[in-house]
Amino acid sequence: MLSSTDRTKAIRFGGHRLRPEDIHAVTTSWLDETIHDSPAIFCRALVDPGLPITVGTATRIMTPAQISGFRHTGPHRVRPRGLAGRQHTGDNWRIIGQRLEGWRLSVRIKSIEVIGFKSLVKLKLDLPKFCCLTGLNGSGKSTVLQFIDFAAQQVRGEIDSWLRLRGWKNRDVLSKLTSARVVTFRIALEQSNNHDLLWTATFDPHSLMCVSETIQPTDTTAAQAADSPILQVTNGRYRLSKRDEQAIEFKYQGSILSGLLDNKLPSALREVKTFLRTTESLDMLTPERLRERVREARGTLGIGGRNLSAFLADAAAPNIADLTKTLRRAYPQLIDITVRSLRAGWKQLQVTEKFGEKAISTEAQHINDGTLRLLAIFAELASKHGFLVFDEIENGINPELIEMVVKSLSTAPQQVLLTTHSPMILNYLDDQQAKESVIFLYRTRNGFTQAKRLFEIPSLSEKLKVMGPGEAFADTDLQRLSEEITAIHPGEG
Repeated sequence: MLSSTDRTKAIRFGGHRLRPEDIHAVTTSWLDETIHDSPAIFCRALVDPGLPITVGTATRIMTPAQISGFRHTGPHRVRPRGLAGRQHTGDNWRIIGQRLEGWRLSVRIKSIEVIGFKSLVKLKLDLPKFCCLTGLNGSGKSTVLQFIDFAAQQVRGEIDSWLRLRGWKNRDVLSKLTSARVVTFRIALEQSNNHDLLWTATFDPHSLMCVSETIQPTDTTAAQAADSPILQVTNGRYRLSKRDEQAIEFKYQGSILSGLLDNKLPSALREVKTFLRTTESLDMLTPERLRERVREARGTLGIGGRNLSAFLADAAAPNIADLTKTLRRAYPQLIDITVRSLRAGWKQLQVTEKFGEKAISTEAQHINDGTLRLLAIFAELASKHGFLVFDEIENGINPELIEMVVKSLSTAPQQVLLTTHSPMILNYLDDQQAKESVIFLYRTRNGFTQAKRLFEIPSLSEKLKVMGPGEAFADTDLQRLSEEITAIHPGEG
C-alpha cells in the first residue's frame, strides 16, 4: 500500500496519470470523497487507470491530511465488474452505486410539511424509516408519493422533463383547492451524525425554480439557526455556510443544489443531495412498462419500471445471483435471470425455469405480471438507492408471497414508503411496528388531505388490544373512520 506521501504525489487530477495501484490502495473515506466530488473522474479512472485526466484547467492534489485523516483508514479494493473496454463519459451511476454500504443510511427524511401541492393544502406527515400509507381511494396516498418524487427531483433539476414524463403541465402541481400560486415545503432530514437539518423551499411553477430556500440545522436555538444556514437562497442571491453571498449567474431548475457542483458544497449538503437524487419512486409500476426493451437505465428503474431490463443489465453479477436466489423462494422452478443485448444496444430481459428435465426460457413479454413486479421490488432492494417509494405494493402478487415482500421491505436498509389497501400487508407487521409505521390518510370537509397514525385513532387502538393489525383494519369502515377523526378534530376543515 502506498504511503500518504506517495499517494499525494500519485493522485493528481489535471494531466497526471492515475495508476491502478492508486485506485486499489485508496482508503474508504478517500473513495467516498472522490465519488462525491468528481464522479466523472472516478469513473474514467476505473475504466482506464492509465488515461490522463484533466478537469478544466485546475490541478487537484490530495494532501496527506486529506488522505489519512479520515475515520476509516483500512484499504478498500475496488473491483468493478464488466467495465473493460467500455467508454464512459459524465457521471456513471452504476459506478457511483458501488460505494460502501453505509452511505445510503447517512440521511433519511423524518417529516414533511407541504402547502399547496395538489390535495396537500396543508399537510404535516412524520415518516418513520418504514412507512405504510393507507386510506380510502382519493384520500391523497398517491399524491404524497408524487410529492416525494417532486421534492427529490428538485436536486436533480430538469423539472420540465419530469413534468413531461408524468404528462403534467406546470400548473398541475398546484392545489385547486386554494388560490396559492406556489408550492411551499419543509422537509426535516436526519443525518447519521445526529445533526438534523430542515430544508425549507418555495417552488414557483412558472419559472420551475425554488425562488427561495434554506437548509439549516435544527439542533441549535432559533437565534443561532438564523445566523447559521448551510444554504440560503433569496432575491436572486445565494450563500453557502459562512461564505460570502453571491449573485446567481447560472440557470437551473428546481433547487439551486441541482446547479451547484458537488465539490463546492459542504459535506452535509452533499449527503442530502446524494440521498435525494437516489430516491426511487415507483408510484406507477406497471407490467406493461416492466416488459419494455430499453437501451440504458441511467441508474433508475424509470417511470413505471420501464428500465427494468437495462437496470438489471447494469447490476453486478453477484447481485443478479442473489436476486435469483431470493426469487427462487417464491418460484422454486426458477433457474436464472438474464438480460440479452440486442442490436443497437437494446436490452431484453428473460427468465429460465426448469420443469422436470426441461429448461424453458421466457422473454419479458411473456413473463407473468407478479414475477415482473417481484423482480422490480427486489432489484430495488439490492440497489444503492436511499429511499424507495412503492404504490399499492400488493398488486399482482400472490397472497402467499406477501409475507416475504413485507418482511423484506420493513427490514430493508433503505428508507421505504409504500401505500396499500390490503389488510394482509398490515397483518405481517407486529403491533409495535404497526403503531409506528401505519399512517391513515383522509380528506377533510374542504378536501384537504390530512394524516394520522392509524392505531392512535381511539377505535383502532381498542381493536388492536384483541386483534392483529390486519384484522383490526379489515374490521373497520374507513368512511366512518374519517368521520370519527373529523369529529375529534373539527377545526381541520
